[in-house]
Amino acid sequence: FDYSQPQTVALKNKVHIYTSAGKFVSDFRWPHKGLVGMGWSDTEHLVVVIAEGKDNVFIYSMHGDCLHLFPIGKNVAIAECCIWGSGLVCRAAGTNPEFFAVQNFAKPRVTRLRGPGLAFKPSAMVPIPAELSSNRKLQLLLASPRGPIHVISHAEPLEITATRDERAFNEPFLRMALSPSGRYLATVNSTGTLTVMESDFSATISEFITRHSRPPLDVAWCGEDSVLLYWEQILIMVGPFGAYVAFKYPQTAPGALRLHTQ
Repeated sequence: FDYSQPQTVALKNKVHIYTSAGKFVSDFRWPHKGLVGMGWSDTEHLVVVIAEGKDNVFIYSMHGDCLHLFPIGKNVAIAECCIWGSGLVCRAAGTNPEFFAVQNFAKPRVTRLRGPGLAFKPSAMVPIPAELSSNRKLQLLLASPRGPIHVISHAEPLEITATRDERAFNEPFLRMALSPSGRYLATVNSTGTLTVMESDFSATISEFITRHSRPPLDVAWCGEDSVLLYWEQILIMVGPFGAYVAFKYPQTAPGALRLHTQ
């Protein structure tokens, strides 16, 4: 999808699908406006979420066939979403946002999560799918601009202000990413410090000072052992115990990653 083009001309937009090696697979016309996010399911179906409309969620085959579509709720405007292999969570627009979840794309059923009555926009959010969480229930981690992390699910919400090894959350987290196993949580705060901790907040694993005044555009895991931090023209891979390697680009890199090293 061409993010550089205004979405008011959506009839001219197309979604292009490539393999991870860059080989063209298919494209199809994109008639909608207000793209919020997109990602891939475990079955290699493209999941697309839009802000408003009769339907908010569209699921496509890799050849562009629309397999399924459904709304998040009646008259619900979506401001943010997180997509994983089998489901998604959405934050509704508004000063007191609501949160919705779909945990099975094969049989989508939208449920409302019990929110903590937030009167602010979370600075970051990341879901822990039920199959990866410690209590076997879907959890949504919301970073507060004041510093604490709120944990919401279908049970009572919690406010986490520190890890159990007494590392206090004094600065707001601006980026968060969950490891593939769900065991670790990578966070970047407003001072530019990358902190890796247990996702149940039982312990802090490592810290890395990026020395960047701006937060990275994206944070992602590479396996279970390294975290990728991406800014325009630079990518930093941080491994265990603070070891890192930086990759510089002469211009802005595309929205994908493939590293070839010797």
